Amino acid sequence: KKKFDIYLITVIIIAVLAFAVQSYFISQVNSIFDASNYAEAAENFLKGKGFSLDYISQYIIKFESISHPEEWGFIGSSILIIPFILLFGKTAFAVKLPALIIGTILFPILTYFLGKEFFNKRIGFLSAVSMIFYPTIFSVSFGGERDTTFAFFVVAGIYFFYKGLKEDNLKYFALMGAFLGFSYLIRQATIAVLPAIIIAYYLINKKFSIKLIYGF
Repeated sequence: KKKFDIYLITVIIIAVLAFAVQSYFISQVNSIFDASNYAEAAENFLKGKGFSLDYISQYIIKFESISHPEEWGFIGSSILIIPFILLFGKTAFAVKLPALIIGTILFPILTYFLGKEFFNKRIGFLSAVSMIFYPTIFSVSFGGERDTTFAFFVVAGIYFFYKGLKEDNLKYFALMGAFLGFSYLIRQATIAVLPAIIIAYYLINKKFSIKLIYGF
């Protein structure tokens, strides 16, 4: 008989409750900061104009047509926002939802699995709960910023790298590549992670595997 993971279930319940509370407060504030640029690019994509802006964000000067995605960041954040704009319209709350879901639900769950993998379920639980109530997560989600989202995809990539290394399974290396690849679309700082992974793999295995290469 399969046993339920009571620690994981508890983490999910606390995370969902935290999401509900934070959603209420965030829904009361209509202002957004850098995320407004991600929303504009997402809306332009839905209009068939590609991931582009019609202004230079530092000066908010309107142009008929100008495409400079690197002026505000890569397209990952806009890709995540698109489904929520389609569901709820282009509102401040819809723009903030991806960062909020990742910061209050998905990232704590990932943290639980990390703690469980390296230590035990209890450490995983305590780590996940600490993540849920970490003040910076709320402040970043409040503005719909990409920092938590970027960190989530990078940490998930590292987690799957560890799983692939441990079990020598191509599936995990493929997931590693998918998560790290998408993190690059959010912040190009991912480039700094890739050499570290390659070096770590070689130092541990004393050789390279085609499975790791497929992951990249």
